[in-house]
This record gives sequence, C-alpha cells and structure tokens, in this order.
Amino acid sequence: MAQIIKEKQNNNESPLFREIKKTFRLVKIRLLNYVRILFLIFIPIIPPCILGFVPHVHPNIIKIILFSFIFTFKSLHDSIEEIIGLCSYQEYYDRSLNKDWKEKGDEGEYSFIKTTLKFLEDNDYKILNNIYLPSYTEYPLQIDSIIIGPSNNIYIVEIKNWYGLISGQIEEKTWFTKNGHLNSPYMQNKRHINTLKQELSKDLHLKLNLYNLVVNMDKNSYINICKYDKYNENIYDRPEELLNWILDNEMKSMKAPTSDQEKIIDHIIKIHYETLIQYEFKINEDLFKKYGLINEGDRTNQPQFV
Repeated sequence: MAQIIKEKQNNNESPLFREIKKTFRLVKIRLLNYVRILFLIFIPIIPPCILGFVPHVHPNIIKIILFSFIFTFKSLHDSIEEIIGLCSYQEYYDRSLNKDWKEKGDEGEYSFIKTTLKFLEDNDYKILNNIYLPSYTEYPLQIDSIIIGPSNNIYIVEIKNWYGLISGQIEEKTWFTKNGHLNSPYMQNKRHINTLKQELSKDLHLKLNLYNLVVNMDKNSYINICKYDKYNENIYDRPEELLNWILDNEMKSMKAPTSDQEKIIDHIIKIHYETLIQYEFKINEDLFKKYGLINEGDRTNQPQFV
C-alpha cells in the first residue's frame, strides 16, 4: 500500500514554532504561579481590612491593596489573552475560510486520500498532503496532495469537491458553474508546479517530471472543459480515473533509485517548513519581539530566531 509521508493535519507547524510555543506555555505557567502566590499572601488580609476588623489601617492602604489586586488580575488576563493570540499559520488560515466551504473541501481531500490508498498498492508510492510553498502574498501556495511514484515522477494533485456542471477553457483563469465563476484549479496547480520545480532545482540535481492533475470528488458533478489534445489527461471527474492514469504512466517509466526518492521527499518537507517559518513570523512578529524570541538586526528572506 502507498505510504503517507505527511498527513493533511499533521506537521503544519515548523519545528522552531513548536519550540516557541513551549516557551510561551512556560511564560503562562510562571504568570499563573505569580498570581497564586500574591493571592495566598493577600487573601487573609483583605477581608478583615475591608470589614474594618483590623484597627489602625489607613483607608488609603485598603485602596492600594484593592488596586493591586485589580491590576494583578488585569495583567494576568491581558498576558494570557496575548499568549493565546500566538497562533500557527494553519490556525490563522482556517479562520479566514468559510466554514461550509472548508468542511466540503476537507471531505473531498480525505475521500481522495482514502481512494488513493486503495488503488496504489505498491509501497514505493509516497504521498505528502497539504504542502506549503513560498509566495509573495498574504497566504502561501498550498498543494493538496503530492504523489511520488517509483520512477520519481511527481504528481501534483489539486482536489476539488464542486457540485454540478463545470465548464470553461483549460488555460482560462476562470471556469463557470451554475452559481457563478470559479478560479481555474488547473491554472492554480500550474503555479504550484512552477514554484515547486524552481525550489527543488536549487538543491537537487535530478531530472524531475512534474504532472498537473485536477480531480473533482463530488459525484454529482461533471467537468466539461474544452481541452487541447496535449492536456487530455489532466482533469478528471473521478479519482479512480486519475489514479489509473498514474499507474499506466508509471508502467511506462523506469524505476528510480530509492535514495533519489528520499532526497525529493526531504527537500519538499524542507521547503514546507521554511515556508511555514516565514508566515509564522509574519503572524506573530509583535509577540516574538516582545518576549525576545527573535534577534533584531538585518533579516533578508528568513528571520533569525534565538
């Protein structure tokens, strides 16, 4: 059976970010302990003072004690709120999505993974899901699924779960449905492929074949895209058709060394984590600075953490 190297929901935080989260948890624990100590010190004193049972206590002293308590609890509240505000890129991105669209999209992706594991029985097939790539926009590029075959062919799969008739031209930016137009997943995936190829070529000196594949998982849909002949194996209504095409394509290709496949996987994971670091830094920059978790100074493409 094909081997899943990266699950959709796993490893969506960089290792560095996970370490920073641990540090923030320690900060939170220290704050809580500090307030508990203050509470244990002052709680026996405040009620008698307020009720007037302790003589010779100036009213201003009582006010100071009360204000100290109010300030302490407010500081704790603000600090905890601030620490809770530390979030991974995945959490930040999920907040921006329409809940119904996200659930339907997730359903399609999980269904595709389940079908893939049934079809690709050879454990030489490796699967990486939900991979991030660098971008110059608010959000990084996101690949739904990467399938690496025994020949080291890399299949980049864009998974949709759209309903109804979908029509248009393959290289147009928008496709059309009954409810309006949608961004072309083929062109979206083309950008993914160009970026991944560029990133991999920086360190890997291997001949890489990347394939642009789009599949729609909703059974009540039909894709009617006008294609040129050279694109006739790219867009599918059913996952079984796509996976059969991959199997046929692999049969025509020569099996590559396992060590090369491992290099490709390692580099894809490396790119994924480096991208996450960039966006985790952008989202949490103020908190990182406040708690001294980053070095100030020259930063080019990647922040320098301490």
